[in-house]
Amino acid sequence: MTIVYYKPHLDNPPRTGVLRLDSVKLEPTPKGGVPVVNNLTDELLAILQAHPSYQRRISSGAIVLPASASEKIEPDQIDYSSLDDLSGFNIEGDKDNVGAEDIVAATSDLDVLSRWLEAEARKTLQAIIEARIEELVE
Repeated sequence: MTIVYYKPHLDNPPRTGVLRLDSVKLEPTPKGGVPVVNNLTDELLAILQAHPSYQRRISSGAIVLPASASEKIEPDQIDYSSLDDLSGFNIEGDKDNVGAEDIVAATSDLDVLSRWLEAEARKTLQAIIEARIEELVE
């Protein structure tokens, strides 16, 4: 378990209340209040770190976690099968964020890929998922 603090007043734009990123829920620490501890499993931490807005929130201080847990996780090290869809991810990743294309490439579960294909509205990502399914079926 990893301790994570969420400070919504440091988010951009400033927020109030709970932050939900994919299947990760972070309870807020009130400005000037007693820190609220969010204990995340390694899997939830990896999903949080793969989210497109993770680096921005780390940089602003809105998300705080120990230095040892702030290293970037590669897509093939994470089990994304619990995600209902890939709507929280850009199609292409960058140096700080994992992209939906990377997640699809790292996934070999046909049921998960089919679920994502049904939920996906972006034509480009639909084609990427379809190609990955065909690759696995062969």
